[in-house]
Amino acid sequence: MALEDLVAATTAMNDLTAEVAGKMGLIDDKVDAATASVPDVLNRIWYVNQNTGDDANDGSIGAPFKTFAPGISKEAHGGNYKYTLQSDFTVDKIYTHNGSSVIIQSDIGPTNRKLIYAAEIDGATSHSPGFALSQGGNIQFHDIHFRSITLSGHVTNGGMMRALLPVYIRLWRCEFEFPAGSDLTLLGNLGYYTLYFQSVTIPAEMPGMYMEGISAGTDPRTLDAILGGNVATF
Repeated sequence: MALEDLVAATTAMNDLTAEVAGKMGLIDDKVDAATASVPDVLNRIWYVNQNTGDDANDGSIGAPFKTFAPGISKEAHGGNYKYTLQSDFTVDKIYTHNGSSVIIQSDIGPTNRKLIYAAEIDGATSHSPGFALSQGGNIQFHDIHFRSITLSGHVTNGGMMRALLPVYIRLWRCEFEFPAGSDLTLLGNLGYYTLYFQSVTIPAEMPGMYMEGISAGTDPRTLDAILGGNVATF
């Protein structure tokens, strides 16, 4: 390459470098603006009101969802999601969370909102309604009143909560109600659980209702399905 050609190429490269350098600030600004416009999909707070909500809403405090379904559809594996109940809620299907960390809480704690479990899902499905964690994760309930039910004859008790992989479950300032004849237990008999109660009101009817198929008075430490926790007896 002739000297003049080398000089010309070097000059052109220097000019290009200077042009790019002059635009880096603009590029950085555009990247920052684009990043700021993307919602944090791994950390979200949603509101649920079964009375006045709509699943077409955005889940904000003034435009709550009607059910948990829209929020669950936006969950990402490993994310943290909080659902705040603005009304009592009838659980009439299985809400499945996939590997996320979930908190379901009352908006007016410690006055507890009720999770009222239905006797069946649709008149045909054999599984009981509840909350499921299919890929691990954890679920917590704050200031919630759990109301059990006598399941329909064709429905198999799967527990108010159920899992396939090991999960962590924590209840804080919660309470339970087991009307006469109730047979829906707190936990299903599939999966592995670490179960913590903190400031939980235990009714006289609770023994024998902790886990499907487990008799009252059972030491949870003797169960392969219980990996840890602070509940002394089922």
